[in-house]
Amino acid sequence: MSTYKTVLIKPEFIAETVMRTGSEQLLEKDSRSYVGLYNEKENWYIPLRSKLSIKSPKVSHYATPFNTTNPHFIRPGLDFQKALYVPKDKIVEIRNTLPYEQNQFILEHQEDIQDKFEEYVLSTEELDRKSTEFLFSTVPLFPEGVERIKEKHLKDLTIDFNQELYDDPTISEGGISYQGETLEHFMDDVGLTKETPLDEINKTLQECGIQPIDYGKTDQNVTNRKEDKNIMETTIENYKGEEVPVVLEVHQYAANETLALYANEKDTGELYTELTTYGAQFRNNEGEGVTHLALRSDKPEYKAALEKIGFLEVPYPFYQDPKGNITVDYYDLSDEAIQFCNGEIAKQQGIDQYQNYDDELEL
Repeated sequence: MSTYKTVLIKPEFIAETVMRTGSEQLLEKDSRSYVGLYNEKENWYIPLRSKLSIKSPKVSHYATPFNTTNPHFIRPGLDFQKALYVPKDKIVEIRNTLPYEQNQFILEHQEDIQDKFEEYVLSTEELDRKSTEFLFSTVPLFPEGVERIKEKHLKDLTIDFNQELYDDPTISEGGISYQGETLEHFMDDVGLTKETPLDEINKTLQECGIQPIDYGKTDQNVTNRKEDKNIMETTIENYKGEEVPVVLEVHQYAANETLALYANEKDTGELYTELTTYGAQFRNNEGEGVTHLALRSDKPEYKAALEKIGFLEVPYPFYQDPKGNITVDYYDLSDEAIQFCNGEIAKQQGIDQYQNYDDELEL
């Protein structure tokens, strides 16, 4: 999810960091603007430069070229080398007054910028501590921020339990060979579970004369939920005429589409009450028939507001995840919505007609 914003860093944070680290590499110009592309848990901020150094390594910056006659923009871009990891209370959000073309470039490339920035952050771990590249960088001054990026990347890694195993030719023959067998088969035989850490799996593999394995990138098509999910960030206008940022998650199930609405503010995962005035629009979904709202809250005022626009709570037990987030299901029970769902189920089952969708809801 993008949280692209432009900010200033409060001078006291710069002063405190210089005092804490002894580093003279922080950019101490009070008016220096930074770009933030992360949420409050991964709060890295990257300084904007109008003239990137031609001497800095290519991996340490991201050029944001655009057509301009302004002589101050010589090599504009984002300077990864001087990025800071800053608490929310030490930043001041400012109006984005970047030239339109440069702002559009950042918007269109923000995912690539994040990828390249994270590659740079991780690369600082491999630098010689006495090298110019290491000493000129501010990133190593914030080990907690580096750990956040490392944790984020570990989530994108997984173990393929269906991969084939290979005997280690450097170990003398003997015992049972698992050549060509799956990792899952081996783990079942030796009593390891899928929660076993990679280093422990590899230790056991080597003890059995088998080549070690490594992580692989998560296959999003396999690891995502069984339904197709489309996430879109947007804003809507509430009843006060204010623009409210929201994230729409549309899930395509066998019988109907599910639309979950989340507000961005403070990452609470709760729906703004103001969103309820837009229910009729969401129900239509360009004629495709959104019929189910999964609401991450059980507040009575939300229930009352949803009832006004035709969504009624289904009396299933609500779901509460380990973090305490609650999901309550609401369904559009209009004749049109029920007819739509019956039709979708009929298509799925290859029959002419299906009439029991509303009965299945046990209403």
